[in-house]
Amino acid sequence: MTVSKSEVGLNMRRMRSAFLTAVLSIGMVMFLLGGFLMIILHAKAFVKVLKERIEIQVFINDEMNAETKRELRLWIDKQPYTKSARYISKQEAAEIFTKRTGEDLSILDNNPLDASINIRLKSEYVEASKIAKIKQELAGKEGIVDVSFDEKTINRVNSNINKLWLIGSGLTLIIVLVSLFLTFNTIKLSIYAKRFVIRSMQLIGATDSFIRKPFLIQGILQGLIASLIAGILVMILTYSIINRIPELSIIQSTSDIILTLIVLLVFGTTLGLSGSLWAISKYLNSNLDNLYT
Repeated sequence: MTVSKSEVGLNMRRMRSAFLTAVLSIGMVMFLLGGFLMIILHAKAFVKVLKERIEIQVFINDEMNAETKRELRLWIDKQPYTKSARYISKQEAAEIFTKRTGEDLSILDNNPLDASINIRLKSEYVEASKIAKIKQELAGKEGIVDVSFDEKTINRVNSNINKLWLIGSGLTLIIVLVSLFLTFNTIKLSIYAKRFVIRSMQLIGATDSFIRKPFLIQGILQGLIASLIAGILVMILTYSIINRIPELSIIQSTSDIILTLIVLLVFGTTLGLSGSLWAISKYLNSNLDNLYT
């Protein structure tokens, strides 16, 4: 029995079509996963920025001389929880008060406000329990008359963040499961078209490892190419959004882009390999009657 050139060409076109279909399908899944991962990473960066804008006000004794105030500020700067510290004089405090309330304190004989050092904490320390310990430590320092922070705002921010992370974790799990389902079924359909070729190779004595090898290589290539395409599209989309909304540049990080690309490449290649291994094993262990179903 001979096979015509047209039949060979048709089979080649079908194989290329099946390969491209698998790449596009996996690529769409990887693009969805990559986009969602970028949203999570940017949300994490935004939360960090938001937390580090919360301030603790450390009010200091008016009788402290300039050198003692400078030493106190330098000590605060060196603490592990300090992101930044800024000295606010009595006059500056009065100006800030006037801007916020519209009331002019200059009509008073004496400025009732204290000078302060406003501390912005590192994000990992923005929790009511940790700030309470910081407050206790600061309150025991000579020259500090009071330490103030908005506990209600901090608790509300952390509560909302925890809810968002819970929702995000659930959505991530759903997307990963959908990715697995779609990718495995795409690869299964791709190998399904070659099930008779697999059976023919078995009939002429080919070992399972010999039959399995090209399909595993194909699965790796499909996952790798699909992940690269998805990664490039995610990068283009991310930078396009940032160009349209420049304010987002403060939470943009090159390391996030690199991490997303690495995750996509590893996850996509692993999916391609494991999906191909699962599908080819199914047909290697199938009875002849099952090849028609």
